[in-house]
Amino acid sequence: TQDAQIAIDGMKISAASNTVTGAIQGVSLQISQPTTTPVALSVSRDPAATKTAIGNVVKAWNDLRSLVNNQTMWNDVTKTGATLHGDSGPRSIVSQLRNAMTRPVSNAGSYSTLNDLGISFQKDGSLAINDHKLSTLISSNFKDLQSLITDGDGMTARLAALTNNL
Repeated sequence: TQDAQIAIDGMKISAASNTVTGAIQGVSLQISQPTTTPVALSVSRDPAATKTAIGNVVKAWNDLRSLVNNQTMWNDVTKTGATLHGDSGPRSIVSQLRNAMTRPVSNAGSYSTLNDLGISFQKDGSLAINDHKLSTLISSNFKDLQSLITDGDGMTARLAALTNNL
């Protein structure tokens, strides 16, 4: 078999298969047929994938909260505690994560908190998404949304730093 060969802005790239990854950050190219003439390529955002990814993070948070609550609870009827009842560690971790998510992000453009994106903490500590607000921001100001989540002191960096130190 022959490696796929492409050139992007004059830079030659080879790949062992017809799928080229890493040539353009965040983009996988599927090479379908040989050509010697330039091919126009357009890349666009996938708003549905962005909403799904954010929804997955919210679900993971809510699942974590539920797990911690279930494992640290006290049952008044049976007068017994769950496996981790009395252990402050799990609740401390949840508290630290929540603090990292609620602290404003500096230099993130128009948005500085998850609430600005339509992601808010509920009275029970769970997260909820205002779908209309989030969809509007994905469509109208994706760059600032991305900055809040991924740049320097953004949510991703904070949570990664915190979980790496647990």
